[in-house]
Amino acid sequence: MVGIKRLLDSSKREGQNSLQIIVGRVGSEVAGMKRIFYVFKGSVDSGVGPLQIEFADGAVLFDAGGDGETLKVSGVRWIDPFLAEDPPSEVNKAYVDKYGKWTAFDVVGSPEYRQFLEGVIQGVVPRKTLDGRLTGVVLQTTKGDMSVMAEWDELVVALSPAPENEA
Repeated sequence: MVGIKRLLDSSKREGQNSLQIIVGRVGSEVAGMKRIFYVFKGSVDSGVGPLQIEFADGAVLFDAGGDGETLKVSGVRWIDPFLAEDPPSEVNKAYVDKYGKWTAFDVVGSPEYRQFLEGVIQGVVPRKTLDGRLTGVVLQTTKGDMSVMAEWDELVVALSPAPENEA
């Protein structure tokens, strides 16, 4: 029982840190967005995956936490571990060919994301479990709301543009 309590306490602390990172971005303008999707044999699973919101002075990366339920937020850009080697090793090439890999896509070319470009974050509404763990946030922007939720080991993003910004 002590181990479970420690794990829950750790998740709550991580959630507080995550919340502080994104609350620190209130007043910042969205300069770009990337989604990290799984690619296998040329097929892209674009339903779920981490979200990176870029600002003039940095980025915020959202992902599902290790327990599959909590939201993990960091103030760093996503780095593709398979691109760390140039050229990629034969082992890494073989792995990617057999299993696929996560890949970052600039999504501001997509109409649903483009309408949030240059939006200013005005507020952050946390979503928490009954025991206080952060599972998601709603980012309120001048262009509409972005819901970012950890669900079943995946990060799910739902966009609700302000009526005047709908395409």
